[in-house]
Amino acid sequence: MRYNFLQRINENFRSLKNKFFNDKVNIKIVSALIVCVFAVILSSIGYSNSISNLQKENYNLTGRYDTLKEDYENSQSMYKTLNLDYKKLNGEYKKLQAELENYKDQQATIDELNTNLTEFQEKYTSLETTNKSLQEQLDAKKAAEEAERQRIEQQQAQQQLEQANSSGQVCITPTGECYHRPSCSTLKRSSSLTYMSISQAQASGYRACKVCNP
Repeated sequence: MRYNFLQRINENFRSLKNKFFNDKVNIKIVSALIVCVFAVILSSIGYSNSISNLQKENYNLTGRYDTLKEDYENSQSMYKTLNLDYKKLNGEYKKLQAELENYKDQQATIDELNTNLTEFQEKYTSLETTNKSLQEQLDAKKAAEEAERQRIEQQQAQQQLEQANSSGQVCITPTGECYHRPSCSTLKRSSSLTYMSISQAQASGYRACKVCNP
C-alpha cells in the first residue's frame, strides 16, 4: 500500500514536469514569432521612407533643371536680337567705308563721313563687346544646362537602380537578349534600361545573363 502511494506521487511529478517543459517550448516559439513580425514591420517602414525621399529629391532636381532651361532660352532670345542689331550696324559701317573711298577728293564730305564713321565705330565696338559677352554667357548657360541634364539623368538612373535592387527586379537593355542583375558588370549605366520582374523577363523570351546569373 505504501508502495502504491509512492508510485502515484512519482507519476504526478512526471506529469507536471512534462507540462512545464511543453509550456517553455511554446513560450519560445511565440517569442520568436513576435520578433519576426516586428522585424518585417520595421523593414517595410524603412523601405517606404527611402522611396519617398528619392521621389522628393527627383522632384527638386527636375525643378532646378526647368529653371536653368528657361534662363538659357531667354538668353538665347536676347542674343538673337542683339546679333541682328550688330549685323545691321556692321553693314552701315561697311557702307560708310565704301562711301569714304568714293569721296576722297571732297574734304568736307570726308570730314563728315569721318565723324559719322567714328560714331559708328564706337557703337560698333561697344556692340561687339556686348555681343561677345552675351555669347560667353550663352555658352556658359548651355554648358551648365547640359551638365545639369546629365546629372539628373545619372541621378534618375541611380534611383531606378536602387529601387530595382530593393524590389528584386532585373534589367533589360534595348538590344540585348538577356536579363541582368542591376549590379551586373556588363551593363552600361543608361536611362534606357528597362526594369521588370524575373518572371516577366522569362515570359518575354529573355534568358538569364551568364555573368551575374540573376
